Amino acid sequence: MNVPTASLPALSPRQLKTLNSLSLLAIVLYALWFTTSFQIRHQSLEVSRLIDYGLNYEQSLVVEKQLAYPPWPRGFLYPPPNVMLRLGLGQIGLKVSAILWMGLLIAATLACLEALLYLLGLSAHPAKYVMALLALCATEYFLEWDLRALNGNMIYLASLLGALILFHRSRPHAAGFLLAGSVVLKVYSIIFLPYFLAKRQYRLCLAATLWLVFFFVVLTGTYFGPDNARTLTENWLTTVLSSGTSLSLPFEYPAYLTSWHKTLLILLNERGGKGIHNVMNLGEEQVFAITRWTQGLWLMLVAAYFAFHFRKPATLPNGTTLLMDAGVLTLLVLPFSPALQPHHGVVMLIPALLLVSLVFDAAVPPALRWTSATILLAGYVELQFGPSLAIRGVGMTFCIVLYMSALLLIRTTLSHRPAPAETHSLIEPPSRLR
Repeated sequence: MNVPTASLPALSPRQLKTLNSLSLLAIVLYALWFTTSFQIRHQSLEVSRLIDYGLNYEQSLVVEKQLAYPPWPRGFLYPPPNVMLRLGLGQIGLKVSAILWMGLLIAATLACLEALLYLLGLSAHPAKYVMALLALCATEYFLEWDLRALNGNMIYLASLLGALILFHRSRPHAAGFLLAGSVVLKVYSIIFLPYFLAKRQYRLCLAATLWLVFFFVVLTGTYFGPDNARTLTENWLTTVLSSGTSLSLPFEYPAYLTSWHKTLLILLNERGGKGIHNVMNLGEEQVFAITRWTQGLWLMLVAAYFAFHFRKPATLPNGTTLLMDAGVLTLLVLPFSPALQPHHGVVMLIPALLLVSLVFDAAVPPALRWTSATILLAGYVELQFGPSLAIRGVGMTFCIVLYMSALLLIRTTLSHRPAPAETHSLIEPPSRLR
């Protein structure tokens, strides 16, 4: 059964092919420019020009020397295996390793888009890079922040999406390896272990657990020594947990912190809002309690999504369903992070491309297509013209809630839509373009 598809009006197959090629070129140039432009403009690869990459390398040296993590206001919360990765890269020279890291960021950006297109069944679609470019535009603020700062969230996302592809291809052991690797890069993806456990993917969970033991125990113990590795890991856990319960962290952390707790302090506490942005003057303990309540409601919302998911299994293609679940899980953890920053929002690329695919799908009800387009436009407008500086967290929260709402809407609206019998794609190329 073929699914009809919306095509770009008044475009011949040749014109559409040209537009698709130009879109790919724009994506490549975007990744190249924002990853390298800062260093090119300053004609320097000194540590001060390497921004987050340089800072994280210096902090890794501190951890190695002191066998303890710096105070959490420094924002360095990467696990010990991640410290080893950065120190290992530094062994080939900071400048050389920085260039390598830039290459990985560029490759990861392209890989993320290809992975998302694959899971949506759009790898052969004639307008796939047009859709990818639109999704990138909708979330470019987050991607630009990550690439320009040389942070690494795109590498994390590429590793996670790679694990999902391998799982989709019934390769659980390889998927477990990449999932464990994504945890080393950013511990957010640990949330996927209970998800796969609930889906009874025991081999994948076992493989991921064994690789985590290898990374966190064997490798770390070999590098630092067993006793030092255990002490360092305990210190890391203490640092992470204390940052989540600290009332003072939002005041001590840099201005670009966009966590829910800091955002609520700015809006509801005089010290946080400095008498300018706060609409109320609640005590810090009261604001912290409100933060916990909002996080609890957020968790209940996600629980309702998965309750619906397991009670009424979707009839959509497996890749699409898997991608929706991944979008929900990656958004789930963001409001709980005490060190949430704009570049963590690169995971919103998942729902963004899903929404773009719906806009292009003529089989989707018109109301849902228009709603999807409106959501994308609302996110783009907020990122371009929304609050900045001190209240940037308001916009970050808006985008998180917006895209989570979109995923909930898609899940409940399309969950009983018949799946194509001959393809795993939500969108089939129009017959005249094949």
